[in-house]
Amino acid sequence: MNQNNIFSILVVGSQKHPLAEKCLNWGEDFYIGDYDIVIFNLPSLTKEEFIKIYTKNNNYFLNIRDQIVEAQAKTDLAVFCIMDNFFDHLKENNYSWCSIVPIFEKNAGKKIPEQKKTLKIKYLNLIEDWEILLLNYRNNTGYKDGDGWEYKFEINEIPYLVNNLKRSIAFGLNWKVSTQGVIRFKSNKPIIFLPKIKDLSKGIDSIIDDFSSTEIPAPSWINNVKIHGEQEIQTEIENNDKQVEKLKQEKMDLTEKYDKITKFKKLLYLKGRPLEAIVVDGLRLLDVNLEELEVDNLEDRVFKYDNFSIPFEIRGKGSSGLDEKDLAQLIKRIADRERGEKYKTRGVFVINHFRNSEPAERKEVCNINIIKQAEVFNICIISTIKLFELVNKNLEGEKIDLKEKLFNVAGLFK
Repeated sequence: MNQNNIFSILVVGSQKHPLAEKCLNWGEDFYIGDYDIVIFNLPSLTKEEFIKIYTKNNNYFLNIRDQIVEAQAKTDLAVFCIMDNFFDHLKENNYSWCSIVPIFEKNAGKKIPEQKKTLKIKYLNLIEDWEILLLNYRNNTGYKDGDGWEYKFEINEIPYLVNNLKRSIAFGLNWKVSTQGVIRFKSNKPIIFLPKIKDLSKGIDSIIDDFSSTEIPAPSWINNVKIHGEQEIQTEIENNDKQVEKLKQEKMDLTEKYDKITKFKKLLYLKGRPLEAIVVDGLRLLDVNLEELEVDNLEDRVFKYDNFSIPFEIRGKGSSGLDEKDLAQLIKRIADRERGEKYKTRGVFVINHFRNSEPAERKEVCNINIIKQAEVFNICIISTIKLFELVNKNLEGEKIDLKEKLFNVAGLFK
C-alpha cells in the first residue's frame, strides 16, 4: 500500500500506477469493500477477454456488481468507469459488473463547451473527443421494481461534461431503492462514467493523483478560522471568476454572431437540399420569403404573392453551368401556371455553377442561347455568387429592394 494516499485505491484492468494501492487484471479476484476508490478500465476488457473470463466463472462480473451495491450502500465507495463499447450489435456496453448499466448511442464528436463544477478532476481536462453519448440506463442492482415487487428503484443522473447539444459525455449515476417512499438502500457516492482518452494510463494516474496527498485532510471547522489577507485574496479570486464568466458569455455571443453570418459562405459550395436551405435563408435576409410546397418533387420552393406564385429551381453543379435540360424543368412548371400582373418574372433559377472552383475562377453561368431562351419564357437566372454579394451588401448596411429587381428580370440577373 502506498502510505502517501489518504484513500485506498484499486485499479482494475490497468497496471503500473505507483500511487494506487493495488492494480489487477480483469479476471483476478478482489474484494471491493477493502477500498475507498475503484477505477475500472473498460477499454482493456476486450470481447475475447470477457468471454474467456465468463466461460471460466460466469459469476465473476455479477459478484463485482453485488460488491459495489453492498459497499456503496454502507460506505462512501467511489467508482470510476472509463467507458468503452465492444458489443456492436447491442445498444449498450458490457456493464454486467456494474450496478447501473448505461445504454449508449454511437455518436462521435469534438465540441465540448461546458464543464460542470460538481466534479473537479483533471481527467475532464484531458478529454478531447468522444465516441458514444449517454442515451438511457437500466437497473442492474439486483433489486427489482414494479407492481409485483416490494421495491422501487430510481436513478439520478449528474452531468459533469456535456457537448454543445447539452448531451452527457462524462456523468455520474446515483441510485436508490425505496419501499412506499421510505429509502431502504442508496449509493452514498455516484458511479462516475468517463469517456476514454488517447493516453489512458495518464488519465488513470490523473484520477489517482486527485485523491492522493501527503497531508491529512483539514477538518470542516478550519473554515471558521481566519488569517490576515485571506478575505482580500478570496474577494479578488471571486471578482476574477466573475470576469471569466463575463468573458465566456461574450465569447459565446460572438461565436453565435460569427456562425450566423459565415453560414452564408455555404451559398458558394453546397448542392441539393442543404443548398436550398441556405438560399432560403439568404433570400429571407433580403426580404424575399420562399415557401416549400407539401407536394414532393414538384418544385424546390415558391414565392407567393396575391393569388399567384413564382416557382424557384435551386441547383448546385460541380464542374458545369446551367444547361438546357436544367432550364427545361422550370419551363415545364410555368407552362400552365397562371401569371400575375404585378411581376414580369414567371420563374427563378438559382444556380451554384462550377461550385468546385473558387468564385473568381469560375466560367460563365450559362451560354447566350440559354439566356435568350430564359428571356423568351420570362425566367430569371441568378447565380449563388450574385446572391452572396447581395447578402454581403445587406450585412454592410445597404438597403436592397430585391423583390422589384429579381421579379422583373427575364434572362440573367445582373
